[in-house]
Amino acid sequence: MILQAENVIAALKGQNYQRMVDDLQERGYHLIAMCINGMDYGLPQDRRRAWFAAIRDDLWGPCSEAMYRDVIGDLKLEKPLALAKFILPPGHSYICKFMEERKKRGCVRKKPSGAAATPEPQAKRKKWAIDHWRVRTFLGMPPAGAVPPDVAAVAAANSMCDREVDMWRMFQDAPACPDSGSTPSVELKHSASRVVPLRPKSARRRQDGCTTCLLPSSRLLLRPPIVPVARYLSGLEALTLQGIPRSCVLSNTVNSDKDLLSLAGNAFSGGAAAAVFIATLYSLDFSMQTVTFA
Repeated sequence: MILQAENVIAALKGQNYQRMVDDLQERGYHLIAMCINGMDYGLPQDRRRAWFAAIRDDLWGPCSEAMYRDVIGDLKLEKPLALAKFILPPGHSYICKFMEERKKRGCVRKKPSGAAATPEPQAKRKKWAIDHWRVRTFLGMPPAGAVPPDVAAVAAANSMCDREVDMWRMFQDAPACPDSGSTPSVELKHSASRVVPLRPKSARRRQDGCTTCLLPSSRLLLRPPIVPVARYLSGLEALTLQGIPRSCVLSNTVNSDKDLLSLAGNAFSGGAAAAVFIATLYSLDFSMQTVTFA
């Protein structure tokens, strides 16, 4: 009777999209597709995704699509919940365990004797240097200088590797948002190409404390005042940012925080999913049908 799906924004166009429309029409369904941001439905995450609702033709009234779009608009909130509501306090047992496990993993690779860190392969380091230079140039930033003391402290607390330290320096040096006078409180830490969202347009969109879009295996650094000391977002917190209750996550058999972070990146926004489902139900026309719910 009802089909609901979510995908990346690219799914809204091209041959695959047209094929999906044609296939659903052949099976007697009408499709509504639109781009929805989870940030508009309560969760503090800037996550724009394609959402699809397919309704069986015999339940499709003459004004159903207009009603659907009206409800989607009416359900939007003025602003999302505060990010701080989803962040665990520094002394929480899960955060202590999370930070300790990160240190044990030894993100900065060291020689068995405890000597200097093992350098990355030359080719890999060269590519990283080129990407780093390209992004700094794109953002109009000066060449990187010596590592500031505050960056070194954050790097030590989070057991950062060299590339993560470079990324954190780039974030610290990024141009400030002209509206708020400062950079956002949280930013994606994954690869050079994904530092580009530090541009003022994206910073304005997140000045209320929203995170950037969660992606599989990506890492986000939380900054003061969201947390007392800058640290990575844990996988447990990332899943709650998708609208999954913390109690459900802790009762799961998945123990690795890295696995939880990957699950969060692949999950959909619970707020957006609920809005689509409510709008779909609201637009159904039962006047000519007798529907039995199992």
